[in-house]
Amino acid sequence: MTTTNYIQLPPDGVGKKTRNRLVTDMVMASTSSNPAIGSVIYGYPSLAQGLYLGAFNGPDGSINWYVNVTTNANFAQNDGIYSGVSGSGTLYGTVAANGITANVYSPSTTIADAKIPENTLTVDNKGAAYTRFFEGTPQFDSWGHMQVSQMQAVGEYYHYAYDLSGRYYTNQIGGGIVNFDPVKSAIFYTTGTASGDIARRSSIQYHPYKPGVSQLFYTSVIIGDAGKAGCVREWGYFDDNNGFGFRLDGTTMKVFLRSDVTGTVVDTEVTQANWNVNTLLSATTSEYLLDVTKANFYWMDVQGTVGRIRLGVETPDGRRITVHQFLPINNFSGSSTRILSLPVTWAQRNTGAVSSSPSPSQYFKVGAGVVFSETADIKYSGQYICITPDDPIQFSDPNTYVPFLSFKAKSTIPGPTIWANAMVANVSYTIVSNGSGTTNYTSLGSISNLPGQQFIANAAGSGTGTVYQNVQNSAIGIHETFDWATQGNVNLEVGIFVLPSEDYLTGYQWSDTYTSTSNVLWVDVSATAMPQVQLWSNVAIFNANIANTTMTVSSVTSGAVLKELYLRATDGSTITNRTKILKQLTSTGPVNANTYITSGGGIGQKWLNVANPAGIGLGQLIQGANVAPATFVESIVGSNVYCSIAMTGTANVVTFSQPGSTGTYQINNSQTVTNAVNINGNYAFKAQEAFVAPANNTGRTALGDRIEKSFGLGPNFNVPENQKGVFVFAARPMAGPTTLTGNGSGLGNGNVSLWYTKFYKEIR
Repeated sequence: MTTTNYIQLPPDGVGKKTRNRLVTDMVMASTSSNPAIGSVIYGYPSLAQGLYLGAFNGPDGSINWYVNVTTNANFAQNDGIYSGVSGSGTLYGTVAANGITANVYSPSTTIADAKIPENTLTVDNKGAAYTRFFEGTPQFDSWGHMQVSQMQAVGEYYHYAYDLSGRYYTNQIGGGIVNFDPVKSAIFYTTGTASGDIARRSSIQYHPYKPGVSQLFYTSVIIGDAGKAGCVREWGYFDDNNGFGFRLDGTTMKVFLRSDVTGTVVDTEVTQANWNVNTLLSATTSEYLLDVTKANFYWMDVQGTVGRIRLGVETPDGRRITVHQFLPINNFSGSSTRILSLPVTWAQRNTGAVSSSPSPSQYFKVGAGVVFSETADIKYSGQYICITPDDPIQFSDPNTYVPFLSFKAKSTIPGPTIWANAMVANVSYTIVSNGSGTTNYTSLGSISNLPGQQFIANAAGSGTGTVYQNVQNSAIGIHETFDWATQGNVNLEVGIFVLPSEDYLTGYQWSDTYTSTSNVLWVDVSATAMPQVQLWSNVAIFNANIANTTMTVSSVTSGAVLKELYLRATDGSTITNRTKILKQLTSTGPVNANTYITSGGGIGQKWLNVANPAGIGLGQLIQGANVAPATFVESIVGSNVYCSIAMTGTANVVTFSQPGSTGTYQINNSQTVTNAVNINGNYAFKAQEAFVAPANNTGRTALGDRIEKSFGLGPNFNVPENQKGVFVFAARPMAGPTTLTGNGSGLGNGNVSLWYTKFYKEIR
């Protein structure tokens, strides 16, 4: 007996054959249970053997089993059907008398295109037809849900006309440079030759994860070379402690999974040759050969902290394919990552001395990126905590934001619990127990032995006490919804700010100019570009005269005078509110003259190569026929000086004037101020996002829904507590003082106010 056979077709005699499958149809007299489809069954006493294919229960009560016979002996009438040989194992049932029919030959059918017969239908090992659309197979998220345009973008990063620096934490160490090129609509990351050089950006936003919903990240990346020894380029969905992404390490392409679930940050790397789905290295089996020096779309998605993580690319014809999967389920002994509320990160860093400094053509270039939550809407489940302030927020100045809510990241969050004898010095722990007195934490640096006490160990631990290791935390994981109640006839503009630290909550102007209605987000309307801020120097104190829009600084007593600073006099001089320094026009401070090479930089370029970079500093002014007035030095790598404005011509000599000294400055408010003493120049902070709280409670439900779509923000790098970023809500009236009636009593009487109820929970 064989499992397949052939039928020879006339008129060619033995020339043509069609494949058939031989199946035995058995009528069962009785059954106790059915075998699993595909399992081996045995007949006794016939000693036949076969594969169980399925059963049919007729309306008359008959039972038919279909078996693929795999031995020369056939099943017989009255055979017992067992799971083991010679009547052993489970008895599934008995073949009826006269229950064996003739063997059935089932033809193996091929469905082919009538015009191109090579195009045939494929059936997989589950019996399912391989069906796809004209442009490829349907897209599925990491949970197996077919995508039908229900994704929602929760983080968008594009650089078409703006640097959008306010959306990122930028890390430039040594010769590392992060530079925006508006012509190419991209951010360029370059490093020098020294080990330790870093050029890195991570989004301020930590995109919140919701259980049961896939997170998907897309980004476009081009690398200016095929890789350099000692230089690492990496991009993905990760921070310093957790996440995953792609990495070009020297000339070796990799994917990596980062996790601190053990209390220590560990990167698990897989080189391209070992990718478990598609290496993109074979000219015969790969979809295409990946060329990192060309424009590519990279994507990655994740199920959950113990779920599948996929990383892939878009093919040249627009299909999304997977190159590697991390598969923790039934494989890892714990979570693959501690958290999935993460930022997006792009970086170039030197792990050793690089043979040659990347020139402007040897770069890591990022066009754009986007994070999707693969669901139609984001409604985070869980228990909300409710807080209502005792008093409403009062408003008296339409030109000033009033902060009413702020929060920042915890310093640490609980890590794994360990025995005290596993503790090491200089690591932060929190006491769980003292092991019935066997562990004395006070001798290890703690002020007590009480559970919950946090301390940094000054020596290795001992005894049977237990502690949990404190994990450094950088994400603000708060999800906010609000119920608003405004009093008065005036709409309120609410701004969301990210400040460098708590020190900036008071004493600083918070916005550029009054935000026009066209630039404010109304409820559930997305913004195409958020106002950004660039910080230039420490707060300055100086003396000056102001005539029209020109300020002449006569002396500087502290700090530096640069642009983007708001002025405030402390000697009683009247300086118009919200006067801002736009740029420095002249400088009488130290001057450096340098010859620069005409082959480096030039017309339309934002960099030039100087013969002697010694003495040039960030923020210095560049003067000369080839540069616009008040061009600033933004970064210096070797002898390359990168500027704030593109060159307008070529010349041999340019002058670098030290800013922050005496000289003239352009300001935005025309006025006359004579002999102002101790003018303070303060930073300006612009809202990352602004929206409207409607007057007299109008639309309060919709507004609450708008805030529900805000996300956790935080710095990507571990910093001291007093330097952690602060996420702030602040508000101001949207009309001028003469129109703020406040229920007819006037704004000054405090009748324009905001009540709110805050519901919140942490997102991790």
